[in-house]
Amino acid sequence: MKGKKFNTETDARILMAIAMLEKLDELTKMGKVPGIKKDEAMQILERLTSTLNKIRESRMSKHELIFSGLFRAYNQLLSTYVSAMGTKWFQIAKNRDDYTAKLLRFALLNLRSLGSRIKKTEDSSLLSAFNILFVRVIDKKPLRWAKEMYVYECTDLESVYEVASSLEISKGEVVAFAHTPPIKVNHFYSEGIFVRGPDGKILVGSSEHVGGRVESLEIFEEDRRRLEEIVLDYIEDYMQL
Repeated sequence: MKGKKFNTETDARILMAIAMLEKLDELTKMGKVPGIKKDEAMQILERLTSTLNKIRESRMSKHELIFSGLFRAYNQLLSTYVSAMGTKWFQIAKNRDDYTAKLLRFALLNLRSLGSRIKKTEDSSLLSAFNILFVRVIDKKPLRWAKEMYVYECTDLESVYEVASSLEISKGEVVAFAHTPPIKVNHFYSEGIFVRGPDGKILVGSSEHVGGRVESLEIFEEDRRRLEEIVLDYIEDYMQL
């Protein structure tokens, strides 16, 4: 996808959104989405999927898309879905099943940030399918059953994420974090990875960066490959019409 111009049919951000709507549909049918009534949820998801497929097929320019009635309808439907879940859906889902709660959170935050990422991230990059943000580390503890691995709690000032990593990071540090679907590490589900720069050292920021997008995507090759593989796992089936 490198070097390609913006194209609604092949854009990684839009394809990831379509994949996440399918995940929401699966979880809703299984009764794993708290708060919202199943029938209501299915109706909203059907309209959301139809709207997003129309966006994909539209071939609109980026500017046309962001200011289109279709994109406005997408955001309104998504807002209706999230509002119907209530404010405590994550805690309820996590008490039932950690993996599902983390997958739900990724799906919803990814869908909600679609417009922002279309406007502000690189068109040709698979990594634009993810939010890559600065977070503050607020807790650190050893990961059970894993040598030299830690579970970090970190915040972007909106959510608190749990991340498994072998990197040595201190409480209070502000570091780059890619929010991904849950990654299994031993018996734990990590909500993403900490991101290193080209020199292999973790990308760091300061207090004013917390919650802000990591602008430079010049990152450690191993991290780039790992993130691109995750993206492709989700969107490859959608890359051909």
